Amino acid sequence: MKNFSIKPSNESISKPEVKINKSLSKVEDTTNIEAWTIEIIYNCIKNNPGTIDITLTVSPDHCLPFDINWKKVCKESSKLENIKTE
Repeated sequence: MKNFSIKPSNESISKPEVKINKSLSKVEDTTNIEAWTIEIIYNCIKNNPGTIDITLTVSPDHCLPFDINWKKVCKESSKLENIKTE
């Protein structure tokens, strides 16, 4: 499965990527079950918080394409990164 694309409504807030992971599970001695997982890496832009709409388009082989839509809130990075500890 390679037919995925992801699009944010505002790339100045986030530049998401899709990772597709394949795994095989052995059932009994002769059967393998193939499974796919989708991993979304949001890549929120540091110090540019906001809410974006994301559309994941899936175009499976021999099937009609479909979209999955959701919102993502990217928060401002923690101020604690700049505090020195003694």
